[in-house]
Amino acid sequence: MYGSRTDYYTHRVTVAYLALALSIVAVVIACVAAWWANVAFRRSKPVRRLTPALSPARATEEPRSPGESGCWVIYNPVKIADLDTFTAQVSATASAAGYPEPIFVPTRHIDGGISCAREAAQAGASLIVVAGGDGTVRLVCGALAHTGIPIGIIPVGTGNLLARNLGIPIDSLPQAAAIAFTGKDTALDLGHVHLDRADADHPFLVIAGIGFDGDMMAGTSSGLKDRLGWGAYVLSGVAALRRPPMELSLRLARSTRPRRLRARTLLFASCGELTAGLQLVPGADPTDGWMEVTMIDVRGGLLGWVELASRVTTRALGGKNRVAAVTSTMTTERSQAASVTLAGEPRQVQVDGDPIGDATHLEVALDPHALIVRTR
Repeated sequence: MYGSRTDYYTHRVTVAYLALALSIVAVVIACVAAWWANVAFRRSKPVRRLTPALSPARATEEPRSPGESGCWVIYNPVKIADLDTFTAQVSATASAAGYPEPIFVPTRHIDGGISCAREAAQAGASLIVVAGGDGTVRLVCGALAHTGIPIGIIPVGTGNLLARNLGIPIDSLPQAAAIAFTGKDTALDLGHVHLDRADADHPFLVIAGIGFDGDMMAGTSSGLKDRLGWGAYVLSGVAALRRPPMELSLRLARSTRPRRLRARTLLFASCGELTAGLQLVPGADPTDGWMEVTMIDVRGGLLGWVELASRVTTRALGGKNRVAAVTSTMTTERSQAASVTLAGEPRQVQVDGDPIGDATHLEVALDPHALIVRTR
């Protein structure tokens, strides 16, 4: 049938490559279908009921009336394509809500908005609106902890995970602005990370982590995110899969002694939703005063990661994982503080998607109800 043995093997190799190509196409189609199903599922989900506002006794200052000292809008100029449209919409929304003309202040590259937030608080702002991605939001919020000043969020960025978890629209400036000026005041938790026992404080509102997620975030450039969006994280994540697991000791608050663990990544979650309804850490609630400490380990190479991804996707679709995990483990415990020490080389650490360096020791703590944030 074949002219020679070489032709025979050439035919076999061709068939094998064709089968591989068809398999890849099938996987891509399945992923797209699952993504669309996730979108539909998320749109059908009820809005999360969040904790009411802090009592005045919890804040350091009495709440201010809208007209008392006005509103500051701290925005990341890199993330706003049309500043005139943005300022016009926000000003109109503020006026309709009874606020005077907002004071618009761009973030400074040196500190990402921290000094702007402190200036606004010292000036007696009655409301501070932050417009930017999760990085800008976490820095501004970290500077406003326990001030009692309500914070409005207008998501402008790639991930906007905090806005997703709070039900703030990420694709409608008018709706997000309306929530920022007229939404419900909600008590929000604030996390803190310290690397290698240093004094520098790194606040977070969504998820902090070390290991695979830190490697993935560190390998994603801002330029690539602007061009590919979430695709940039996928490309970086594929490269990060090659890193070895971590051998570490973990001690949670109220634990008598640390535990030895093996993990690909270790997460400290205040929020649990990623995107399109994908709940990476079910039960994580940014208003309940707890963080979910999640340990993820994968064995068996790519097969283990595929198993883990399928379990997360199944859960997001509302289904149940009826088959026991074979090549992946994911366990979660609740705590308000944790101490982590790695046995080997330093690994990358991230907070709300921002890489903050590598470390062999972490101190993580949650400050319950440290912020007042406007939600719908």
